[in-house]
Amino acid sequence: MRVTVKNPSIKIKKGKKAAGKAAVKRRKTAKFTVSVNPSGSGIKLGGWKGKAKKIAKVNFKNGKLTIKGKKKGKITLKFTSGKAVKKFNVTVK
Repeated sequence: MRVTVKNPSIKIKKGKKAAGKAAVKRRKTAKFTVSVNPSGSGIKLGGWKGKAKKIAKVNFKNGKLTIKGKKKGKITLKFTSGKAVKKFNVTVK
């Protein structure tokens, strides 16, 4: 008997389209869905500190990611699930 264990993969979508990065205007909000395959693996948001909090407000709960731009700049969000890591670049214009 052979058992195959898949490493989790993280996907970020805006609507039905895959998103590798985001551009958000100041005082505007963008919404995304973050999922992991196989389902059931937990997703954590890391790499979110310091100057990044001054550039954008980020809320991540139950697979829903909301980003609201505060001031111009660039940040990188880092999602992890087991060994899988997904970086998501955000530019606030």
